[in-house]
Amino acid sequence: WMEYFEKLFMEDNKKNYDKTFKDFVEKEVEDEVKLSYITHPKERFIPFTVDEITSMILKLKLKKAPGYDHIQAEHIRYTGPVCKIALTNMFNSITLTEFIPHQFKIGIIMPIPKGDKDRYIRENNRGITLLPTIAKIYENAYVTLRLRKWVREKNLINDLQGAESEGCSSLHSNWLVRETISHFHERGSTIYCAMLD
Repeated sequence: WMEYFEKLFMEDNKKNYDKTFKDFVEKEVEDEVKLSYITHPKERFIPFTVDEITSMILKLKLKKAPGYDHIQAEHIRYTGPVCKIALTNMFNSITLTEFIPHQFKIGIIMPIPKGDKDRYIRENNRGITLLPTIAKIYENAYVTLRLRKWVREKNLINDLQGAESEGCSSLHSNWLVRETISHFHERGSTIYCAMLD
């Protein structure tokens, strides 16, 4: 499985692989990261409170597979106040320094069979990544309690954005992607598409 998923997520070395575009995107990302350090709104940093982090912990789904560290939602939910204070302090440090610990980025890819297909054929499985529960708490807290509010205040949600838009579903997003691809395909243009979940 490791070899299969490793090849699946590797760069495509075929003739149609566009290294120039890859280099362009990597440079753009690098520039954005540098700019982030300059423009990071430290004065707007609102520390998480223990109550906020506790509310995120209570929203964790129980009986779910843990990440590589084997820490489950149940372990964290039933801890005392000392652990919740420690997590709150850690999350505030992460947000203020913009440094995500390496341990938050380690995931275990597990194969999940697709529907009624033969699970012994690799292509009939999709990979899901099991991340550390503590990383999930931080991500949920940051997105739910800080980023979502800031994005709305700054009116940064594009009209074509599906998530966070009332009355929109994945069908709307699917239609937009298909129409965009058709539009550029009809004109003979190169099409690049990035999916972010």
